[in-house]
Order: sequence, then C-alpha cells, then structure tokens
Amino acid sequence: MLKEIEWRTAVGALLIIFGVIGSMLFAGNSINPHISTGIIATTLSIVSAALILKLNGVPVRATLMLISLPIGFFVSLLLAYNGSVDTQFFQGSIAASITGGLFLLCSYKEKLTYTSCSSPIHTIAIAAIIVISAPIFIVSYLHSEARDLIEYWHPPEMMASVCIIVGLVLSQDKSKDQFSKYQFATCYGAVLATAVAIVMNIQIYDDFWILKNKDVTIDKFISIQLISFVSLIYGTAFYSIVVLTSIARNKTNEIMLKNWHFSEAYIFLTFMIIAPQSIYETIAGAAG
Repeated sequence: MLKEIEWRTAVGALLIIFGVIGSMLFAGNSINPHISTGIIATTLSIVSAALILKLNGVPVRATLMLISLPIGFFVSLLLAYNGSVDTQFFQGSIAASITGGLFLLCSYKEKLTYTSCSSPIHTIAIAAIIVISAPIFIVSYLHSEARDLIEYWHPPEMMASVCIIVGLVLSQDKSKDQFSKYQFATCYGAVLATAVAIVMNIQIYDDFWILKNKDVTIDKFISIQLISFVSLIYGTAFYSIVVLTSIARNKTNEIMLKNWHFSEAYIFLTFMIIAPQSIYETIAGAAG
C-alpha cells in the first residue's frame, strides 16, 4: 500500500504532465517525434537508475531528485549534437532538459535524508551503463538521420574532459572527502567545458560567418559548431555517473547546489547557442 505522500506525489506529477502536454494539445500544437524521443530517452534513463538503486534501498524520490537534471542535460546535449539545418533535433533537446526539470520538481523534498546499504559496484556500473548508453541507442534507433555511433568517439575532446576533471581533483585539499572532490571536479569541469564551448562558437562564428568564408556552407558551419559540444557531452556524462555513485553511497550533501550551478551553465549555453530568435529579433528581421 502506498503511503499518502506517495499518492499525493503521483497525482501531483500527473497533474503537472497533464498541464504541460494537455495545454499544447488543446492549443493545436502537435508533439513531433524528436520531442517524443527527448522525453522517452530522458524518462527511461532516470526511471531505470531509480529502480536499480531501489534494489539496494535507495528511495526512488532521492534518485529522481538528484539525478534528473544531470541526465536531462546529458540527453539534451546529445540530441543537440545530432542537430542540423533540420531543427527538430534541437526541439527534442529542449524537451529532454524540460523533462529532467519536471522529474526534479515532482520529486523535490527539502532536506531529504535516507539510509541504505552501500550499493555494490556492479549495481552502480549497470545503472551507469544504462544512463549513458540508452539515450544514444534510442536516438540512433528512432531516427535514421541521427549520427553514426562512431561519431560520438572524439579522443581530443575526451582528453580535454579527463584533463580538466583530473586537474580539478588534484587542485583540491588532500584531506577533503573523495566524493566531494569528484562531485566538485566533474560538475565544475562541465561548467568550464560549457564556457569553452561558448568561446569556441563565438570564434567559429567570427572566422567562418562574419568574415564570410565562401568555402563553408551552412551545413558545414553548423557541424563545426556542434563539435564544440562533444567535450561538454563527455563532462556531463562523467558528472551523471559521479552523482549516481554518490546517491548509491549516500554522499549527497552538496549535490543539489552543484546541480543548480550546472543548470545555470546549461541555461547560459542555451541562450548563447541553441535558443530560437527572440520576438524582437523576429520583428527587426521582418522590418529590415
């Protein structure tokens, strides 16, 4: 028998989902397959992680509250990386991040504490593999225009992410708790990768667009821009795995604060690179 608070939480979550999706359908807006992919990939990863950790006594609410944003942002960046002049992947990208945010809102509980058995490493490994690999295979399976799996392997960007994280780990006080070190390093490493991606996109825009390089088509220009996301995708994946491990080992004291800082970086990235033009820009473009 579910407790009263669980019934209230379930009904509240359904009302939120009905309010968000129902309003779109009532307004005559359809949900395209790419948006559905973002929702499905994010939901499957989050729920799978929660159910696997539940086997070792970790409350589902705790996992949903702490892992939803990192996974939502990971899936969002993954879909954005598949984007092109066909903008539907970018729609799915935003849908994935919003789905992660909805899971956080529905599961949020101030000062949530719990006790659980320390999850064995194989349980954590299985959850991590599902969290990282499932969205990639879902995107590849559902959309024929998605990138080939080999295109997710970029050694230079992997090296950059690993060097940033290891450098941040080494720069901290040796007496500090190991989980706190890894949380700090992976979170702010991803934030740093976000800043680098924005700087790279500004430079790419200046070099190839403002200077009107005639050898660069719009498709190639966008592909070059999206490569700057790869190190951030790796960084977000590492952070998601660290958060997952921290939840399993009940080392979660500072994760909500780091999730908040990470969400600020993601929002800044969205506004700078993948946001649609504003109403003001649309009016100015029409007038000009």
